[in-house]
Amino acid sequence: MDPHAWQTVSLDVAGMTCASCVARVERALLAVPGVASAALNMATDRAVIATTAAVSDGDLVASVAAAGYAAQVADDRSDATQAHRRQDELAILQRDLTIAAVLTLPVVLLEMGSHLIPAVHDLIMTTIGMRGAWVLQGVLTTLILFWPGLRFYRIGLPALARGAPDMHALVAVGTLAA
Repeated sequence: MDPHAWQTVSLDVAGMTCASCVARVERALLAVPGVASAALNMATDRAVIATTAAVSDGDLVASVAAAGYAAQVADDRSDATQAHRRQDELAILQRDLTIAAVLTLPVVLLEMGSHLIPAVHDLIMTTIGMRGAWVLQGVLTTLILFWPGLRFYRIGLPALARGAPDMHALVAVGTLAA
């Protein structure tokens, strides 16, 4: 094949969180007939693909979608859009971390406080009792898992069902097992 007939396509890929995600997307892109190479950068969420003219952008986007990730053809505006998306994602992660921390603190205090300070055990026993402490811990940990931690199930369980587990699947299986 004449190397001058090749073109370069850039895709913005969303949802990659680890090296296995990058490898999975690269394999999916390389499986498209007419793709010579695919290089992904997880830091920029950008894929640069060398293809023949016969490969459509839609084929590339569809192969990434089949691997379980969202993609769109990169353009001049996508850098600004991507920066804005990253800021939004960071704000959501910070909010979820704060919520998880606030909900986790009482669980830690209820469970470990009596080990550190014996008076805490007496306070728990005289106010809500041991069974009440267990119920409160169960409610709080369930809130943690299914409010700020819901992202792990939304992403990890479908990845597990596809036979392509990632770090989200690891967290989902571990927390559900616990």
